Amino acid sequence: MVFTTTKQSQINNFDILCELLLDELFLIKSHNNEMELLGKLAKKMNGSNTKTLLNLTQRLNALIIHLNKLNYEARWEAHTDGPRIILNHCPFLTIITKYPQL
Repeated sequence: MVFTTTKQSQINNFDILCELLLDELFLIKSHNNEMELLGKLAKKMNGSNTKTLLNLTQRLNALIIHLNKLNYEARWEAHTDGPRIILNHCPFLTIITKYPQL
């Protein structure tokens, strides 16, 4: 499987903008605070789900909907050892080599 950037992101230079912003953020923050910063960013990307989902299937379905809004092309499958979440696309592929901590 090969991942590539979408034509839209290439046209809009989102990769360049992300790299510049991450460079600045990581220059400002010390290495000790890097994981804290990434945690805060992850929580903001996660959004707030005020619904109380009662069972595992509902929670998994909500997760897949949220991940697909973030362009992960996600799905989940039931297996004997538990559910598996499959991500068919990495929206950070173009910058992940420079920022593996993401």
